[in-house]
Amino acid sequence: MTCSFTILKEPDEILSYLDDIKTVTDLNRKILGFLSIGAYEDAIKNGKLWVARDNRGNYLGHVMHGGKPPQEIRIFQIYVDKTKRGNGLASAFIEEITKYGESLSCLNLRADVANDLINAISFWQSQGFCALAPRRKANTTGREVLIFHKRLSTPSLLPNEPLPLSITSKPIANVLDGYVIDLNIFLTLLKKQENEQLVSEIMQASMAGEFNLFVTPEFRKELNRTKKDNGDPIFDLAEKVLPVLEKIEDSELETLKEEIRAIVFPNRSLKRKEAVNDESDLRHLAYCVENSKVGFITEEKALLSAKGILQDKYGLTLYSPQDFKVEYGGDPDLSAINVPISNEDQDVNIFDVRNTKQIRPFLEGLGIKFTDVSKVILKESTRGIRERKIVSLGQDNCAVYVAQTKGIKHNALEGFFLSTGARFINREVVFQHMLELFTRHAQAIKATNITFYIRSEDFDFEKICIARGFERAETNFQGMIALAKIPCPVLITKSNWRDFRESFASHTDIQLPRIIPSMRLNTYNC
Repeated sequence: MTCSFTILKEPDEILSYLDDIKTVTDLNRKILGFLSIGAYEDAIKNGKLWVARDNRGNYLGHVMHGGKPPQEIRIFQIYVDKTKRGNGLASAFIEEITKYGESLSCLNLRADVANDLINAISFWQSQGFCALAPRRKANTTGREVLIFHKRLSTPSLLPNEPLPLSITSKPIANVLDGYVIDLNIFLTLLKKQENEQLVSEIMQASMAGEFNLFVTPEFRKELNRTKKDNGDPIFDLAEKVLPVLEKIEDSELETLKEEIRAIVFPNRSLKRKEAVNDESDLRHLAYCVENSKVGFITEEKALLSAKGILQDKYGLTLYSPQDFKVEYGGDPDLSAINVPISNEDQDVNIFDVRNTKQIRPFLEGLGIKFTDVSKVILKESTRGIRERKIVSLGQDNCAVYVAQTKGIKHNALEGFFLSTGARFINREVVFQHMLELFTRHAQAIKATNITFYIRSEDFDFEKICIARGFERAETNFQGMIALAKIPCPVLITKSNWRDFRESFASHTDIQLPRIIPSMRLNTYNC
């Protein structure tokens, strides 16, 4: 049942609810703490305590705030009557506080929450707050308190949250891009030509579910013109297995096809001997545009030479088999970091996982809550470097880390860190070590975006990730937090600035200068 409510902010309207506020706060001291009735009265008079009431004037809840604007606003208490919870009132309080803070040009909202209040922690996370650090002093009951922050949309030197990253718009793990493949790709396999290994990797990756491959109705026409009378097994398999885009009448494609012809074949005669092949290429591209496919995979040089214009005009990207190849910028240093990793009499060991049987029992032991995550971690990859490292504490598994590549050109990298929740000495050092391996791996394969997953309750890990430039991202994994980042090369120079700038702009709305910024060092004689 929905609940209609009004949020009162004027002191004269709120003072009549003072007794209601004191009654509920006394009954919920473990959550709200203890304050005298005079403290609540002062907060009301100063406009720092707001009350929600229903249409009959009944008290429904309150929010008490303070702090030092414009630096930050602190939320000291938020309470909703038990019978009215689940109707969006608490979220409405946060929304009003957010608007209030932004009107004062505040940078942050802050809420301090005892770390044993699991429901309260989940609420603040659902409202976009991040636990950045424990408070230095425990509260009056001796409990550890976590400091939750939320950045407001107030102009500052830093971009507003969330950053406009394409990697935060959708969970990478659930996105399957669709590509259309040209007939010449199969000819490469059949004739064992130069790019046979690359084409083979494309097919394997598609069959493993990294992305979807399609062909156009034109593909079948080309097939009938190309294959021998006795048939070719590869062509027969392609015709039967690969999904075909829905047929579009030639008359509906004609205008688009001629537009593309002017881009791809501006000077070719319609009477030339190979004109029939040109027509097929144009139909392929027109089908891709009409069906909003991510890209067209081909070895036709004339098409690839026009890919920049096709991308700008139609949003269609053309790929050669080389675009699926992982290129390395030298062997990265993945050696262990020299830090003391120990836990009293038990050593903490980090080692490579050679077989998923080593981690399956641990993942299954995490319970139904992490079933989807376990499936992703245990899934085999068909290409590229795939790291699996495990942390063991004595005889017990305490964490699993996985780096895996996703999608075209291996540009999306995902990592996972799952622990049993055991708190041991140097726990953060172990995580720092694993995160360092993950980011080095991202640099080794030239990943253009990376996402790291941790458990919702691992606030110390989230703090470390945010300190290293990660931002909160959306995820459908239950019980997990996703943290995303756009990495950059180990060293940015004039020679790679253009590529980095274009890659960065394609994943964000941020345009960096066309010329690499220079640094001028001024020295003065003293």
